[in-house]
Amino acid sequence: MTIERLKKSKQESEERARRQAQERQEAAGLIHGRGSADGRQWALDHAEYDVLVRLKVLEPSSNSDNRARPNTPSTVTEFVRLILPNHSAMVFWATLGKKPSDPDVNSTAYWNGFIEGALAVLDEVEADDL
Repeated sequence: MTIERLKKSKQESEERARRQAQERQEAAGLIHGRGSADGRQWALDHAEYDVLVRLKVLEPSSNSDNRARPNTPSTVTEFVRLILPNHSAMVFWATLGKKPSDPDVNSTAYWNGFIEGALAVLDEVEADDL
């Protein structure tokens, strides 16, 4: 009886873990989408061409497994300093309408989306040059 009970417990535990993983994946997809929209809007409304080019140089797009993304307020600040060396991080936050304490901006999925959204605008600009 004990073995059967533990097997059932194992099955329930594995199913619960699968559901939680799926929920996390779905949440990350939503956060990624918000990041993509924010990155695109930031690029359209605030970014300068040279800043987008600098962002592209920082983006290791050829190896997506090794992307270095900010995921804490301190690394976000470092990220902002790299792409906007003459601006404060607080100015950057204001342009996004966000604060460093917002949950999205502390997510790697958000920054993956943000960078992809911003670089999509750069791609559109550069495609017009062809």
